[in-house]
Amino acid sequence: MWTSFEAIAELGVSDVETSELFGITIPYTTKSSICDVKTPLQPIETPASATHPKTHLFPPSTAFRNRTVHFETPGLTPIAVNASLMPAETPKSASNAQRQDVPNVLKRAREVASRQYYPPSPETPITTVARSMRYLRGLGKDDGSTPSRSKNLNDTFGRSLFSLENQASNATTVKQRVLNGEQLEKPAATETVDGNVRHILELLCSMGKAYQCLRSYNCKEALQILQTLPLRQQATAWVLHQEGRAYLELNEFASAERCLEQMQIVDPGRMKGLELLSTVYWQVKKEVELAHLAQRVTDWDRESPEAWCVVGNCFSLQKDHETALTFFSRSLQLNPNFTYTHTLSGYEYMANEDFVKAIACFRQALRTDDKHYNAWYGLGAIYQRQEKFDLAEYHFGKAVALHPTSSALRCNLGIAQFSNGKAYQALDTLSEAFHLDPRNPQARFQRASIYMALHRPEEALSELCKVRDVAPREATVHFSLGKVYKKLGRTKEAMKCFLTAMDLDPKGSQTIKSALEKLEEPDIDEGTGVGF
Repeated sequence: MWTSFEAIAELGVSDVETSELFGITIPYTTKSSICDVKTPLQPIETPASATHPKTHLFPPSTAFRNRTVHFETPGLTPIAVNASLMPAETPKSASNAQRQDVPNVLKRAREVASRQYYPPSPETPITTVARSMRYLRGLGKDDGSTPSRSKNLNDTFGRSLFSLENQASNATTVKQRVLNGEQLEKPAATETVDGNVRHILELLCSMGKAYQCLRSYNCKEALQILQTLPLRQQATAWVLHQEGRAYLELNEFASAERCLEQMQIVDPGRMKGLELLSTVYWQVKKEVELAHLAQRVTDWDRESPEAWCVVGNCFSLQKDHETALTFFSRSLQLNPNFTYTHTLSGYEYMANEDFVKAIACFRQALRTDDKHYNAWYGLGAIYQRQEKFDLAEYHFGKAVALHPTSSALRCNLGIAQFSNGKAYQALDTLSEAFHLDPRNPQARFQRASIYMALHRPEEALSELCKVRDVAPREATVHFSLGKVYKKLGRTKEAMKCFLTAMDLDPKGSQTIKSALEKLEEPDIDEGTGVGF
């Protein structure tokens, strides 16, 4: 059931209700009713944890503090039951009303548990299986007290499927009673089966809903749902992988790094998710950590496409794009449908100014997964650089439609709309980007540029002052402020801003000196760039 659900979610089908699929409803706003048990891998909760989605495992994120926005982001078949082996009646302790209320899945689980007999595979000797099962159940050595190992095997397989209690019983007697059609009253065992299966279904329902949200890039809701899982489940590699992916999509690189590194500790042999960890290291420019990760994964599993994707990212961070492309190609040889590697290859070709091959890589990524917004973004970025603004707006729009909660994507869409002659529509788009992430200075800076182009310097000044508060050491912001002050006739403030920009960016001193020389001249409209 889970495998089928996961495949449907990967196809982008979002109208499948997990509560209907798994036959149980979970209130996601409250903690699970299952008893939480802390493991050695889980730190003790701190009072500050109440304000962050994943605070019982990790401290609050500081990813947005003094960060710069980068836009060059490298992504049951029903079991046949033998009627002759089933009890003639259900246990007397279960009333008719209770049987009607139990979901079909629980009924099927009880039927499976009541079969009492699971024949071993033909190629497995009965004596070997019986001995191993006795060992696993803690029954001790075979002292010859049972008449037959094959008969003991029947009881072992029959009662160890769901039951958590090791109840001693003679296998021959139990099987004979079942074959004779006698009723076996096991109300306690039935309740145990119901409880265990309900426990599993609750987990699958919650995890499935979180996976759906993550696939549709509703990352904050996905994190909230994952928080409702029992603590021992939150410390598993799968959950940590999904949380790291969600934080990466939110550009909270510090939290993503902690989750994915913890995933690596919990499951050292897991390769899935390590390509995301390498992207996090790429984003925060941790060359040593990325090189160590590349060495470790290639030593562990050279047949994994994720391993060579990590190595490619390692060389990409060192600006060795040709070598990076070589390793990305090796990753695709192992898995031609690895969408993420196709997209990363496209970005490497972009860095080499080879737009034809970059476009081919992005299109191949979309053939394997048309929901991969990173490839749509890459195509939009290429067309923006080629000044094909209609195509740029279209592809950025597709990326925004797939990932509507991304402030960075909306910024790029707004820039494309402005370049395409849609200034007021661009202002609306950039306003949406700001509301999605008030700490994103890019949205306000681009709005200021558009206001200047529309001859509205007062609005531009208001936006730039707020950008300066967030990025006080950005020379471009101070230079733009100087131009706005000059437009308003406030030459003293303009001179101060130009001098500050010169101190912050000595390489751009010639441009700034030219602006200072013209400070007393009448203001003439100059092209307002949209670069930050």
